[in-house]
Amino acid sequence: MSSQESQQIPLVYNREQEGLRLFELPPELVAALTSPHPPKLLLKSASATKDSSTFNPSHVVLCTPNQTYEVRQVQTSNQVYIIRADGSTDGDEHAQRESLTAFATSTNTLELAKLDKSDTSKVKTAKQYLLDILPTYHGSIGNTKVTKEEVYSNLPYSEEECEEGWIDTIAFTHGSHAYKPSARVLVNLWRTFSESLIIEGTSTANKLQRDDLDSIIEGSDYPQSLWEAVFDHLCVTHTKHEIQFGQTKTVQWLSEVALITTRGDEKKTTPLECLKGLLPEQWRAAATQETIANARIRLQNQGLLSTEYSKTPAENTTPSNPTITAAKRPTGSRVNWHERLKRTKK
Repeated sequence: MSSQESQQIPLVYNREQEGLRLFELPPELVAALTSPHPPKLLLKSASATKDSSTFNPSHVVLCTPNQTYEVRQVQTSNQVYIIRADGSTDGDEHAQRESLTAFATSTNTLELAKLDKSDTSKVKTAKQYLLDILPTYHGSIGNTKVTKEEVYSNLPYSEEECEEGWIDTIAFTHGSHAYKPSARVLVNLWRTFSESLIIEGTSTANKLQRDDLDSIIEGSDYPQSLWEAVFDHLCVTHTKHEIQFGQTKTVQWLSEVALITTRGDEKKTTPLECLKGLLPEQWRAAATQETIANARIRLQNQGLLSTEYSKTPAENTTPSNPTITAAKRPTGSRVNWHERLKRTKK
């Protein structure tokens, strides 16, 4: 009997219970947190946007540097007591005795599940959030200004997933502020680039040396960061020395831009005509009605057909003759054609 009494540990229940929530962690997150270099965890939620119907801004997610977890509340039928070990003297300061104290209770737990981004009708992608949040760059800086850090803090995604969305949106920073380019800017930039390459005797279908592109970039009206954003989005090779555009990626992107820029076109330029005019001659065989149809499906499935690359009603983004030639100078370009033609003849 005395042996049993000596093994008893008293349990003390505090009247004022602390508010706690228990997280049920998936195995891979437990392994990461117990590793020698545990990752930084962030609790994030989306800021309210003009269209929050597909995602409740009050929902909280937990983010590692490269993964996003939904936080779900799970009710339990039994109370769970959270206890800690304490010391008790029972009135005798020399007779230290161990005890347990229940300082909090929990009737529900929080579980984590990897965010399923496959159904874009229920979950907004990082690209969709960026298109809602970022101010549009029409060739000049507007009054709405936001930093990249501020944008990322309002995206319910990990930093790696935010960066993927950033590249997919062709977002860029100018000064210390972040923007997304308008359709007019993208088309004019691409025309400037393509026509400049024609003068140099090459095209966007070929591998290009960066040294040969510096004069094109410096001679344009657009920030270098926007050029780099386009290269990041479309190039399969993008180094300090050379770039090479991926044909499949470029054709898909230009078909989406063609669809958007020909909406409401008074000159009745079709998306297919616009696409053929934007592509280098070597790739024009890839411009088909099926290509345009697939682009329309992609944009509709992502809910981007009415929001991506927004433009003002006054913008006329598609000329009547969309074919790229060296004879016409695109709007927004300061390319010195006479100097280029002179160098070519030499």
